[in-house]
Amino acid sequence: MGRQSYMLFYKSTEQRKQILQTIYNHNNEKDFEIIGETLHSVCCATPIKRLRDKGILGVILCGHGGGRHYTCNYFDKAFQWVIKWQLYNSSSAKLICKKNQVLLKNWETEII
Repeated sequence: MGRQSYMLFYKSTEQRKQILQTIYNHNNEKDFEIIGETLHSVCCATPIKRLRDKGILGVILCGHGGGRHYTCNYFDKAFQWVIKWQLYNSSSAKLICKKNQVLLKNWETEII
């Protein structure tokens, strides 16, 4: 199975924190049948102007090596469609500004 990547869109600092908390909770779940693999390479990116005009402040990117079905279900349950997310691929990559991506090395500290 190939690498699976995700884009999670936030409209406020509270939503950003909720996304990071959800990734943290996901990574600390012990049952693979619930989550798939641990998410890593957590990055923050700036959305394109069209999305910023719709109120999207930023995008969190993350990924793992497998278990997409479980992670998709986990995100659906965690966000209840309040926070929009989608798979990251070559077509969705056009929704962010490439030069403004920042790897969040200590992202866990934002939720504590």
